[in-house]
Amino acid sequence: MKAKDYVIYGDTDSIYVSVNDFCEDHFGKEWWTNKTDDQKIDIINELSDYIRDYINDRTFDEIQKGGYNSTVDDFKIVFEKEKIAISGIFIKKKKYAVRSLWTEGEKKEKISVTGLETVRSDSSEAIRTRLKDIMDMILRDIPDDQISDRIDKYRKELMKVYPEELAANIGINKLKKYIVDGKATKGTPWQVKGAANYNMLLKELNLGGKYEEITEGIKGKVVYVKPNAFGIESVSFIRWPQEFDAILQVDKKTMVDKFFINKIESLLKPMGKEDILNKASNKVVGLFFK
Repeated sequence: MKAKDYVIYGDTDSIYVSVNDFCEDHFGKEWWTNKTDDQKIDIINELSDYIRDYINDRTFDEIQKGGYNSTVDDFKIVFEKEKIAISGIFIKKKKYAVRSLWTEGEKKEKISVTGLETVRSDSSEAIRTRLKDIMDMILRDIPDDQISDRIDKYRKELMKVYPEELAANIGINKLKKYIVDGKATKGTPWQVKGAANYNMLLKELNLGGKYEEITEGIKGKVVYVKPNAFGIESVSFIRWPQEFDAILQVDKKTMVDKFFINKIESLLKPMGKEDILNKASNKVVGLFFK
């Protein structure tokens, strides 16, 4: 009979293991589910310490000393327990978030994020704080209808903010590579197109004496714009010129959909819970132990 694999996620030097399934399978579901969170943490600590010592001793004896003939007894490769998590969202390699109840020797609730869009600096502060709140609600197993209501609330709020608050923050590089005679070549990134469009508009509106052109290496803001007389789709800027309001409208729906709704969907998709965006009532997150 093939042994059950309890590993949920693995990376170069770490793994996450479903102790919930292990304890239910080996000690009984009723015995495990009747334990409090504090009791479960104590059990997991005792169990993981035993496993840690076994792995560390075997790694040293069989691999370091046996395989590599190491003669240094005081230099051991050591694996350590880092955290005990009650829930998690695993999108793909190096993209996940977990809600921990124990971290590095201390019983303390903490949400940690690795590689997800909620912590990326290119998202605007207005979007990033709201994304983080939705992710926290998912990890805390808040009912789906409440999460859907919060998403709707945030969507409406974001549709009312100024362009500077909604814009993505992206470094603008390789202008000479992509912009030829003031026009974007095929394959030009949207923020570089936006920079070329911004510089063009300054000339068209005779605003060169009031605003500086965007140059190589600037960390700019970028927004999509609605169809306009200039035929442009994006505009990069450092500070949004008031004169642009008469000729351009920021496409707030596209910005909100792309940088807020789509990123929420990426959190829900691995769980098959995309319907939560349409006020689904199914449960969002299965806990590691509950």
